[in-house]
Amino acid sequence: MRTLDLENPHAMNTTTPIHTTIVPVLSLAACNSGHLSRPNAKAQLEAMERQNQDPTGSHSVSVRIGTVSGTCYGTPDRDPVQFDTDDAMLSATGYLTVGAIKKYVWDVQLTELGNQNIVGAMGKYAHKQDIDCDSWQVTFSLSQYDHLDITGIVEDGVHAKVDITLTFRITPVGMEVRKVASAVAFENAKNEFGETLAEKFREDHSLQGSLSDDLETLPPDKDRYVKQATVDFEKYDDGWKLSTKER
Repeated sequence: MRTLDLENPHAMNTTTPIHTTIVPVLSLAACNSGHLSRPNAKAQLEAMERQNQDPTGSHSVSVRIGTVSGTCYGTPDRDPVQFDTDDAMLSATGYLTVGAIKKYVWDVQLTELGNQNIVGAMGKYAHKQDIDCDSWQVTFSLSQYDHLDITGIVEDGVHAKVDITLTFRITPVGMEVRKVASAVAFENAKNEFGETLAEKFREDHSLQGSLSDDLETLPPDKDRYVKQATVDFEKYDDGWKLSTKER
């Protein structure tokens, strides 16, 4: 899985364009002198978001389709499908079909629904052929950036800190896999470690699911979640600009 680190506004993360601040941003001539206004700050942040938009979204899952075995991952003696939570979730929700060919070798295919919901800009990629392996990788987006809001600005001379909230929209795939994620994690743990250990993992909340906390802990009827962050601005001779300095 790929996750966000929105609590740290200076962390580099390809799925969090707002915080990939080592990118030049065109300053806005209008309202760009004096105090830093909310419309000015928002316009610059939204421009950066558009410039750095990731087609896979803020959370996604990637799986291999075709003839899939441990050889595809460089581990021929390991079963990459039987205990994989992503394959199990996507299969349980009708996006994949999974059939055994022989020990450690599987036929994994997109259903019609799955084919309609992979990230279109990427399609099938990373083709690999080897012994018992002829597979492609595909990616499903689970959530996407929706919009941002400015919640506060604190100026300190030529420096300013801007508090923001970012709202993310959960995709149809994300909504569906959330319904089965905990049950799939339990079944996988039971198959791999036995029912006694799986129950223990469930009781002490240590089951290793495939979803991030953003998606796993959200009430099932919610289709959006909000993250908070703080970003830096600097005042130059021609006005306020989003900071490109790491701190």
